[in-house]
Formats: sequence, C-alpha cells, structure tokens
Amino acid sequence: MRHQFASQADPRRPEAIVKYHMPKVDPEDMDPDYYGFLGMVLGMIAAVMRHKWAAWIGLFCCILGLMNEKTSTRETALGMQAFTSLLFSLMALVLQYVPAILAWRS
Repeated sequence: MRHQFASQADPRRPEAIVKYHMPKVDPEDMDPDYYGFLGMVLGMIAAVMRHKWAAWIGLFCCILGLMNEKTSTRETALGMQAFTSLLFSLMALVLQYVPAILAWRS
C-alpha cells in the first residue's frame, strides 16, 4: 500500500528528462598537463643541480601525467609532452646514479 502511495505523489515527469551529451572539445583548447610540466622542470633541476629527490619526484609526476592523460591526446602531438618529460626524468635519474655505479665497479 505504501508503494502505491509513493508513486502517486512522485512529482517527476519522465517526458521532461534531458539526456546529457559530452561537449566536443578541440585538442588545442584542452587544459595543460601540469604533472608533465612539473616532471619536466624537476627533471631539469635534477640534471643540472644534481638533486636525487628532484629526479624521483619528477619521475613520479611524469607517471601521474601519463596516467591522467586522455586517450585522444595520446594520438596527437599534444601527447608527446608527457613522453618527453618522462624520458627527461629518466635521463636525470640515469645521470644521478651512473657515477655511483661506475665508482662501485672500479
């Protein structure tokens, strides 16, 4: 009995429902990749100033940037920034640890 009363008092109208459609966004108007940019800057700091913590945080930020990237930007030239910053952070890590490995081997 209660269910029947609730359906009669429902003020919603099913014919007034408007479906949501995602708006089309031009790739040039998309938000910038802040994690990729931060990873690139920290990779530069690590390579120039020899800070290991900056290299590790830069690598972490680059991975976050790749994970948060939309699949549509991976297919365009805009997706290359995330890969470039990832390679730059990896290069900074290699520059940090190769001298220690070479000193350990000799």
